[in-house]
Amino acid sequence: MQYIIIVAVFLLLAVLSITYFRFRAEISETRERVLAGSELLKTDHGDIEYAVKGEGPPVLLLHGSGGGYDQGLLLGKQVLGNGFKLISVSRFGFLRTPMPEDSSVEAQAALYTALLDYLKIKKVIVIAGSGGGPSALQFAHDYPDRCSALILVSAMSMSMIETFPIKVVHLIQKSDFVYWMFAKFFQSQLLKLIGTPPEVCKEFTPEEKELISAPTLILHAKDDKLVNYKHAEFAYRNIKQSKLISFEDGGHGLLAQFKEVRGYVRIFLSAV
Repeated sequence: MQYIIIVAVFLLLAVLSITYFRFRAEISETRERVLAGSELLKTDHGDIEYAVKGEGPPVLLLHGSGGGYDQGLLLGKQVLGNGFKLISVSRFGFLRTPMPEDSSVEAQAALYTALLDYLKIKKVIVIAGSGGGPSALQFAHDYPDRCSALILVSAMSMSMIETFPIKVVHLIQKSDFVYWMFAKFFQSQLLKLIGTPPEVCKEFTPEEKELISAPTLILHAKDDKLVNYKHAEFAYRNIKQSKLISFEDGGHGLLAQFKEVRGYVRIFLSAV
């Protein structure tokens, strides 16, 4: 029995070693690619990493957790397709954008404005996914003259209650290796955890929501296990110029609905 345990432990260590070397190779390649695709801007409000892709009406993209500006670009391409200038940022604490002492949503909104000033862009469409929701709402609230339209895709609009799946996802995200392991070998389980079958956010008051003057489109699935559908209902109730498109299923990623999502977004933008 002791011999079997020793052999099992040896095999486990061998598998982990091989897997870790594979992880190191993939993560190094990914980091090089991500670093090569962005710029770092220093402003009076702090540093911000960003990337600009494409031509057309400018769109500010605010990503969720589990990525940075690269995730925002992916969101923009999925939701919009071609024909837009995508301006994607890494939010506080993601990739090369540092986590400042003041990491409030107000500070994030001010930093987005500084970036737009640098790029000489007066007004943008804002698209936010998941954890990008609060700073998107704050930007639309604080700088209404800079936001022509707001689109929330499975986005947060109020404080999060950390359910068990959210706690597990946040625990997994603390280690690049563990996250890579789950994404590589337990993808279906990870997708279930993030709502497809750490972040403290301010909850906006109805009075603040009413001050958001930009036309707003809210897209959310009722079976989203990561950002509850109540976030969509809350935003819809409190933003006067808002339209809610709900899906019975699709989870947090709305992966199976992106053709429909893109159609709704195109119709919405053509009207505004």
